[in-house]
Amino acid sequence: MLDEIPSINDLLEIYESDPDWSELQSIYNDITDIVFKCLVELHTFLFQDTKFLPDDRHYILLYLFRSKRIFNSILLLLIYECYAEAMMLQRAFLENIVDTKIFMKVGKRARNKRKIRLYNLLNEKRRLELYMEDYRESKEKYGKVITSVGIAKMNFELENKINDGLKNFPKSEISEMEVKINKGDSWHGLKPKGAFKKCSMKQEYEDYNMSSTFVHARDWPYPSGLLKSKDKAAIDRAIRSGIIQILRLLAGHLEDFFQYCPNTFSDEIIEKIMELKDKLNKLTESIFKNMEPEKYSEFYELIELIEISDDEK
Repeated sequence: MLDEIPSINDLLEIYESDPDWSELQSIYNDITDIVFKCLVELHTFLFQDTKFLPDDRHYILLYLFRSKRIFNSILLLLIYECYAEAMMLQRAFLENIVDTKIFMKVGKRARNKRKIRLYNLLNEKRRLELYMEDYRESKEKYGKVITSVGIAKMNFELENKINDGLKNFPKSEISEMEVKINKGDSWHGLKPKGAFKKCSMKQEYEDYNMSSTFVHARDWPYPSGLLKSKDKAAIDRAIRSGIIQILRLLAGHLEDFFQYCPNTFSDEIIEKIMELKDKLNKLTESIFKNMEPEKYSEFYELIELIEISDDEK
């Protein structure tokens, strides 16, 4: 059954007669090959449950793996022309890039690891408390609750894990993080606008805001988020532009991992990444090069979004 599921390369091969699409597939293979090498270099740091605060590379590995997973999902959605859904996921992709940069470059690393650990523990505690509240309400209403032995055991183990983990933090630190969580801030204490600003990602924050438009849309008028055009060429340009954008983001994101993957990032690979980014820029130019002025306008109308208001710090 799994052998019948097409890979991204299988799907891209339908465009093999188009030189631009063929080059795009080649760039995709080059970038994902570098990502794979990074994951191989970091994989020994995945399982560190015995340590209260794992090695830095444990967090670096998780950030990179999450980026790869979201990237693949966005690419598949774009190939199937589900533009709105792809843009929704781009928000999570950008958030993960920002969190990676803040963890690596802002503040002391040990302090950041403590914040992340506490943030995760308190969120797990909140989730467990909500579950137990539902459990108590059901018991009061019906006199009993039917659940599985596995779920009961899992909740018991989670409660012990949370309680044991919180013992490593003073009450003042716990209270401070609870305030952040109640305000909707991330572990670093910033809302999205502040976090993107801290990372010097102004343009990316505009993309984040546009992605948020799709997340918050109540009545998207086009089924499955399909692009609103009968012009196949226009849709092709929009999809190709979206794929170029997400590839460019991932290529830039790889620069965050240079110091942690020295075996992967030789001078030759770093130069290769610069070359791939240059190719992506040229592919973007080629999309519009021979486009008639009225078609150029239609293209932007095709993917135009309404910016949401933002009062975040």
